[in-house]
Parts: sequence; C-alpha cells; structure tokens
Amino acid sequence: NATSLPEVSQGAAIEIRPKSTANMLEAMQFLATSSVEREKRVQLGLIRAEQYRWANVLPLFIDAYKKIIKETV
Repeated sequence: NATSLPEVSQGAAIEIRPKSTANMLEAMQFLATSSVEREKRVQLGLIRAEQYRWANVLPLFIDAYKKIIKETV
C-alpha cells in the first residue's frame, strides 16, 4: 500500500506491505481459501476496470490537454 494502487483499486485489491513476503503469502492464502471474498474482489475489479476504458478516459485526457494549451497560449 505504498503506491498508487490503493487509489486505483478502490478496495478491489487486498493491500499488502510491498516488502513483506509473509504479508503477501497471507493475502494469497486468504483469497485461495475464501471463494466469497475472491468473487467479491473479482467483481469489484471488473467495475474498476470499466472505469479505465479508453472510451471513459480519453475525454479526460483531451480536456486536460485543451486546458494546458489554453493556459500556455
């Protein structure tokens, strides 16, 4: 949880300490043994992925570039 992943995943991913193999193993075992939690995370991940489709993101990029151009001209 030391990167932008928590912001991007919005709860779809299990946050772990990046340098802790024990923490990573614990998270993997949790998902491997809990089909309910695993399915919940899959569904949340699919919802988050939909928000990053080019059709949704491209207009944001275009607006940002237009704003930059307007401010620099």
